Parts: sequence; structure tokens; C-alpha cells
Amino acid sequence: MKTTNFTILLKTLRANAQLSLRTLGELTGFSATYLKDLEQGNREPSEKVAYALVDAFNLDKNNKRLLFDSIATSTNNLPYDVINFLKDNPEEIAKIISIMEQNTLKR
Repeated sequence: MKTTNFTILLKTLRANAQLSLRTLGELTGFSATYLKDLEQGNREPSEKVAYALVDAFNLDKNNKRLLFDSIATSTNNLPYDVINFLKDNPEEIAKIISIMEQNTLKR
């Protein structure tokens, strides 16, 4: 069992919504066993799971960002919403690189 920011948040969201794993499974389309593995840190959530959880918990923009950030921190990756934004806006990558280069030169 691996406790991460994501596992803590998922357990908290589920407890606050008073949902069983079975009910959450019905809302997300994932099995209760799979969701239990996510809560226990035995599996990493995919992008599909992340968006299904956003819908199941009806998360607002801030809580959606919190969920994606917790997944990113737990998996050591960029948040899914950031990845999708960059895919849809490739010109932003050049801006990020420019900012990073400027910050490197300031050191």
C-alpha cells in the first residue's frame, strides 16, 4: 500500500460524497476492485480515470485542478489538464521555453 496525495484525496472525496466503492464504480464505469487499488496506491490513475472521477464527484474548476495536481505529484508527471492544454496550444511551449531560458540566464 502506497499513500500519496492522490490516494488521500480520493478517499476524502469518496467519504465526503458518502459513496461506496461499488457506487463510485457505477458512476465512473470502473470496477470497485480497480477503484480500491487506486485508493490503496496499488495502481496509478489514467487520464480516463481522472476525468471519470471529475464527473462522478462533479468537481468544480479548483477541485478538478487539485485532483489533477495530486495525480501529477503522485505519479511524477505533468497534470493531465496541462498536457491537454499544451497539445491544443503548442505555441505555449515556445513561450515556456523562452521563460525558462530567461530564468537560467538570470542565475
